[in-house]
Amino acid sequence: MLTMSKKFNLRNKPFFVFLFSVSALFLPRLEAQDSLALVALYNATDGDNWTNNTNWLVPGQALSSWFGVTANAGGEVTSLSLFSNNLTGTIPPEIGNLESLWNLNLTNNDLSGEIPAEIGNLSGLQNLGLMSNQLSGEIPTEIGNLESLWNLNLAINDLSGGIPAEIGNLENLQNLYLRNNNLSGGIPAEIGNLENLQNLYLRNNDLSGGIPAEIGNLSNLTTLDLSANLLTGTIPPEIGNLSNLIDLDLRYNELSGEIPAEIGNMESLQFLDLGINELSGGIPVEISNLNNMVWLVLDNNNLSGELPIELSNLSNLTGIYLLENQLSGCFPISYEVFCDIDYDFSGNPDLPGGGDFASFCNDLSGACEPSLGGQVKFDENGNCANDMAETGLYGWTIKAVSGSGEYYAYSKIDGLYALNLPLGNYDIEAFPPNPLWQENCTGIVNLDIVNADSTYTVDFPGSAIEFCPYLTVDISAPFLRRCFDNVYYLHYCNEGTATAENAFVEITFDSLISVDSASVAISAQNGNTYTFDLGNIDVNQCGTVNIYTNISCDAESGQTLCAEAHIFPDSLCAAGNANWSGASVQVTGNCTGGDVVFTIENIGDEDMLVPSTYIIIEDEVVLMADPETFLLDSGESVDIELVANGSTYVLQAMQVANHPGLSMPSVALEGCGTNANGTFSTGFVTQFPEDDADPFVSIDCQEVVASWDPNDKRGFPKGYGDEHFIERGQDIEYHVRFQNTGSDTAFTVVVKDGISSDLDLTTFRPGASSHPYIVDFLGDTLQFTFDHILLPDSNTNEAASHGFVKFRIGQKPNLPLGTVIENNAAIYFDFNDPVITNTTKHKIGENYFEITAVENPLFPGMEINVSPNPFDRQTTISVKNIFSGNAELSLYNTMGAMVANKTFDGNKLLLSREGLPSGIYIFKLTVDSALAGTGRLVVQ
Repeated sequence: MLTMSKKFNLRNKPFFVFLFSVSALFLPRLEAQDSLALVALYNATDGDNWTNNTNWLVPGQALSSWFGVTANAGGEVTSLSLFSNNLTGTIPPEIGNLESLWNLNLTNNDLSGEIPAEIGNLSGLQNLGLMSNQLSGEIPTEIGNLESLWNLNLAINDLSGGIPAEIGNLENLQNLYLRNNNLSGGIPAEIGNLENLQNLYLRNNDLSGGIPAEIGNLSNLTTLDLSANLLTGTIPPEIGNLSNLIDLDLRYNELSGEIPAEIGNMESLQFLDLGINELSGGIPVEISNLNNMVWLVLDNNNLSGELPIELSNLSNLTGIYLLENQLSGCFPISYEVFCDIDYDFSGNPDLPGGGDFASFCNDLSGACEPSLGGQVKFDENGNCANDMAETGLYGWTIKAVSGSGEYYAYSKIDGLYALNLPLGNYDIEAFPPNPLWQENCTGIVNLDIVNADSTYTVDFPGSAIEFCPYLTVDISAPFLRRCFDNVYYLHYCNEGTATAENAFVEITFDSLISVDSASVAISAQNGNTYTFDLGNIDVNQCGTVNIYTNISCDAESGQTLCAEAHIFPDSLCAAGNANWSGASVQVTGNCTGGDVVFTIENIGDEDMLVPSTYIIIEDEVVLMADPETFLLDSGESVDIELVANGSTYVLQAMQVANHPGLSMPSVALEGCGTNANGTFSTGFVTQFPEDDADPFVSIDCQEVVASWDPNDKRGFPKGYGDEHFIERGQDIEYHVRFQNTGSDTAFTVVVKDGISSDLDLTTFRPGASSHPYIVDFLGDTLQFTFDHILLPDSNTNEAASHGFVKFRIGQKPNLPLGTVIENNAAIYFDFNDPVITNTTKHKIGENYFEITAVENPLFPGMEINVSPNPFDRQTTISVKNIFSGNAELSLYNTMGAMVANKTFDGNKLLLSREGLPSGIYIFKLTVDSALAGTGRLVVQ
């Protein structure tokens, strides 16, 4: 065979074409046929000017070495991929001779002319990509012969004529892209035969007629894009059969009639665009069934009727566009959930303000009258009716329950509440804020809401179980920054049934917090405790005290500083439990010299009848395997002394049984002494709950910060360890901070806090805040609105640019262990996009403390730790300050029988359970045959 030392232009030198052709006679038939087809393609598409034509037509080079060509072992071409390679001219009919071809990709070139009918001879073709060329003429019907084809992409060309019905023969087709051509005529019903089709793009053509009902047969379809055509008629209800469809785009056609309710069956749908058509009728409520919906676009139609309340159930929606229609009525209250996404309701003359949804979001302008409303009042005369002169009651939670879910409202300062509910049957109940109140007149009301145009009224007369004040207090600050001025905000209320006379509050600050002044006169001071007289506080009356402080420069970054507020009178008044002994446990702690001293005292009038227990936690480790006990007479106390080594110590004691209120005695000491590094541990105090569950006590402990995220959310207690464990039933206090970091004053700030479904909204209690606010329940979202806050930007007045809000909420009863409670908040400054905070996390657990169970290590300076303890599968026993030697661990059950014996070098032993039954075990550790220590292990 003739060889050549350089590449020749065979199109211009027919002599060498002849030689090449003669040499091809000596190749196997198919290989020769394929080489001739490739030569034809090269010549027809100006191969000399391709971007890459490496090895093309070079004698002696196998076809598989030609750029873009893949051949099998027999030399037959199986794949031809020349996308974006500057091919011009036409596709030659010889392309149909590549009988083994499965992939033909000529995308993004400058090809023109018609698609040759011979392409239908490629019976094994699976991928045909001719997108982004200038191909013209009609799609050859012979394409219907390509029964192996799974991808057909003819998009972005100049193809004309109709879509051949023969395309319906391509039973393996998964993707059909014919967009951006000049195709005309109708969509063939035969497309409904393509049962494996996943993506159908026909947009930007001149297709006319109706959408065939057979399109509903495409059960695997995920994308249907028929936009920008001339389609007419109605949307076939069969489209609702497309349960796997994610994206439906029928925009920019001439479709008419109503939106079929069957669209609500498309459970996977995320994107629905029916804009710029001639659709009429109302928005079907069935659209609210599409829980995965992200984008709803129905603009520029003739849609009419009222906005369906149920659309607010689309919790994943990020955009809703209903502009330029004939929608009427008002904005349902529940549409507030759309205020923090992209929206446009404009161009609807019969909506408030022509569809001015921004005003609705700002101040509820144009909101519908609530479908349920009423008032909670103090039924002072006991006639079970809300009389005009009676006082409205603040802070009652109204709960409406139906088969569709739970809905909540919160009574305002005048006792009014409002709920916007979907049609349905509801059980409606009012929950008082504390045990002094009851609602025994109305009870649980069963109500059928059958008319969306009507307002239903349910009033709740509240009566006093006992006439007594019930004072609540909460104190907090946005942050604590060393060497800077900080403001503490104290909020108090009388939620009781009688006036609190001669009320006062005592606030005790950490020694590193100095008080400069306050908004209310300081009536007394005793060391770090300040007293403020509040006078008489009427029922339903609230107030605030601002305390201006400075954090000492001696405070360390990360150190925890606390402020405790106690409001008086603090009697709970409600009849006590007859089984209460009269004893009362109180715990305190002090750093004394080189010791940590905890004191447990019985401050009650009577002796303890049965022992109670306590535990001590050092940083994250419990210092005893089992709680220690104590039994104290009235006035008696016991001291527990520990070495002040820089660790954080927390003592938690059990209150006596049947004690009034919710006291859980605990105290934390941080910064007592220093560790080997000359520092002390931080960050542990706020892992554990404070003893402030009673309403008249508030303890605010925060870590000193040097820098911080100006918009964040924190949960207290933080929870134990990396998993943030808390006990089942433990209330959580949430603290949301915000700062105006913009360039102008913020006139309104709104905080929307999405509450976990594992928390009970009936237990919500508002707390301290930097500015006055109004709270509303919007579904499972708490909304705090700071109207006319006039928050300056941080460039103008950094100190005044901060704010916060704090609230407490309880868990739903009996949450399973392992339940994870997560929450975040969205913060809106005027009309700007929301700032989304971090997500807080708590996990419900029990027995999650690590226990150091070693009693009295016998070598000076030695520390023996066991973690985790209790354990399930394995635990690590670590020995610090061990001298060189061999260590041996012997494990005994409670009957004294040895159940395991391990030896180890170094300072760690990984002990596996290895079939040990659950229970308590005693271990003995020896080093070089000398006893080093003993302790207890707990196997779960």
